[in-house]
Amino acid sequence: MTVRRLMKERGLLRQKRRQRRGNEEINDHSREIFEARETRSFESEYVLGLWHLDFHAAKVVRIVLASGACVTPKLLGILDDRSRLCCHAQWYLDETAESLVHGLSQAIQKRRRPQQLMSDNGAAMTADEVREGLARLGILHERTLPACPEQNGKQEAWWNSVEGRLLAMLEKRAHAQPLEEEEREL
Repeated sequence: MTVRRLMKERGLLRQKRRQRRGNEEINDHSREIFEARETRSFESEYVLGLWHLDFHAAKVVRIVLASGACVTPKLLGILDDRSRLCCHAQWYLDETAESLVHGLSQAIQKRRRPQQLMSDNGAAMTADEVREGLARLGILHERTLPACPEQNGKQEAWWNSVEGRLLAMLEKRAHAQPLEEEEREL
């Protein structure tokens, strides 16, 4: 038994205070379930044991469609829990079950089929065709508890890297002037 588990059983660990927002009854129940679980750095013992996936709306990138409409693209990110490898990342104009299935199939073709998948409770992730397709493939689909984004913390931390590094590079590149002919040769 670890010291942490022993302290937790005896109530000796500090609990973080959280602000209550909206749907308090669901939040309290989810919070109790979440706090009863042991938190570890890895959920899966093996590579391909568990993948985390989520859509993320880019805050600094906007796309103008041919129709003239301005949209915010969504990035689908699929991460392996054990290796922290990004199995697949792809931009979509929407967050639908069709986009999710397309991106997930790309990841499976690249890296092989995972044993489990963890996602939030977004509409695309809870769609019947996604649930049935994962069941047919033999992939156990676990969803995070409502109001507990820290359950998918690896994915959330990865979004910080995407926002802080990748999108920052894209923003700088979009504003950069084209190189002069002499500079290209160097």
